[in-house]
Formats: sequence, C-alpha cells, structure tokens
Amino acid sequence: RIKKFNINMESGLFRCWHAECDTRGGMGKLVKDFGVGGGKVMEYPKVEKEKKKKVTLEKLQENVKKRNYKKLDETFLKWFENRKITKETLDKCKVMQLNDKITFGYKLKDKILAVKYRTLNKDLSSEEGSKTTLWHVDDIDTSKTWIICEGEIDHMSFLECGLTNVSSVSH
Repeated sequence: RIKKFNINMESGLFRCWHAECDTRGGMGKLVKDFGVGGGKVMEYPKVEKEKKKKVTLEKLQENVKKRNYKKLDETFLKWFENRKITKETLDKCKVMQLNDKITFGYKLKDKILAVKYRTLNKDLSSEEGSKTTLWHVDDIDTSKTWIICEGEIDHMSFLECGLTNVSSVSH
C-alpha cells in the first residue's frame, strides 16, 4: 500500500505524497487551494501532548550500570555465526546480552551515550535517554576515508571483510 495523501487528525496538517505535488499545510490551505469541504474549515482542538521527563546522561549511565549484561549465549553466537560474524568481532565490539536481547553500547571516550537492544526477531528498542551518536566512533581514524553504515550488523560485517574504519548510526 503506497501512501499518497494523509491528514494528521490531531493537528489538522496534511501532505500530498505524489512526487509532482508534494503539497503540505493546514486545513485553510487545503480548502483554498483544492476547494475541499465547500469552503468551510473544520477547527481541530489542540491536543496537549504529555511532556516526557527528559532522562539526563547521568541517569542513563546510572540505569545502565544496574543492568545485568552478560556475554552472549550459544543461541546468540550461533545467530551471529549464521551471519558470518565471529566471536572475536563480537568481543571486539563488546556486544552483550540482556535476557533475550542483544545489546549494543554506544560510547564516546568511555562514557555511555546510548544502549540499543535487538531481539532475534528484529524488535528494536533503546535505553531511555539514549543519545543519537555513532557506534565505535572512537575507533575511527578521521584522517582516512571512513564508512558510515545503517546498523551494528552491517558495521560488524564490514569488520569481518577487513574494512576497519567504519561506524554505524544509532537510529
């Protein structure tokens, strides 16, 4: 199913996704430009979104220290082996396990900035308060060409191929 047009019912904003059009805006624009609704603009009540309490970096690091991370068990090692990722690469990248999840710690100068989780079914989540950063950014030689890839599995696949100046994005 291809998205062609949508209206956000909370804000009243719309967007046409056709490449030739790509028009977006509010209900007034929709009525004026497209003659929709017989010239009447429906008012949308403002919905107050609940503000989430921001988790500080210190709180993130404190929460992560409380977790019971373990070395990968045989199930996870076999899963990675099927993807041609060796235990040596997993150890080098400090990939760990938390219950039924693979964990990827994102650090900068030994400070934890983010922790991302993945199940074998590719359910992804992250530790509350995780920052957007690059995985293993401290390993990059910025004087040379480096590769930025989409995820940790891609990152480790590059390492397995001998391409070591690599990093991946956290989101």
